[in-house]
Amino acid sequence: MNSCFRFHRLSLGIALLCTCLAAPLHAGKVYLKPGKPNGLELLPPPPPPGSPEETADLDVVRSVHNSRIADADAKAVAEGDFDIFVFAPAIGPFFQPDLPKTKAFFEEISGEVEVIAKQLKNIYKRPRPCDIDPSLQEGPAPRSYGYPSRHATLGTVDAMILIKLFPKKQDAIFSLGRSLGWHRVILGRHYPTDIFAGRVLGRAIYHELLKSETFKGNLAEVAAELKAANSSTSTKHDIKASSVN
Repeated sequence: MNSCFRFHRLSLGIALLCTCLAAPLHAGKVYLKPGKPNGLELLPPPPPPGSPEETADLDVVRSVHNSRIADADAKAVAEGDFDIFVFAPAIGPFFQPDLPKTKAFFEEISGEVEVIAKQLKNIYKRPRPCDIDPSLQEGPAPRSYGYPSRHATLGTVDAMILIKLFPKKQDAIFSLGRSLGWHRVILGRHYPTDIFAGRVLGRAIYHELLKSETFKGNLAEVAAELKAANSSTSTKHDIKASSVN
């Protein structure tokens, strides 16, 4: 009986140790301090409902949506729930989801961005263009408010971090990050002002992330993982993050 109990405790201990060793590098880590950045101080309110500004905003959405081309439309739909590896075309074929530290690191960032964007959306409660004009609606209706755009916010944060890692890929990364927001206008899901607000918020979030020692330490781990993955490819890419000051 006692030997069975000791064996059970030993097995439990081994299981817990394995769980700890397998935990993602971001477990229990928070990069952003509470209230930082302060989106309410940073962003102006969106154009009031029915105002000339909102009418002009909606006219742009209609124009972009109605002049869209099939390829851009399909790409925009595919980006509905994107992760960091959507940037692979700008970085290289080695940038794939089989990089556990990279995946966990950017998932943590995505989660923190989601919290900030959602809080602001629920404060401003701005209906989306497709809520105002049903002719813009394609597919399932979004269940959240529009301002600021989470896609634009996260696309900007991710792009700025990746540019830190791959400075020579700056133009391609930045272009892709911008498109993640703008494609939401193509789909009638966001106004241009939603996108611009998201980009401003994203830049502020990035600069707050740089104040976190945990963020900088984990970014260095991600850089090492990417260098190792890149070393097995025929085309080498410069990867920097030993210093992120």
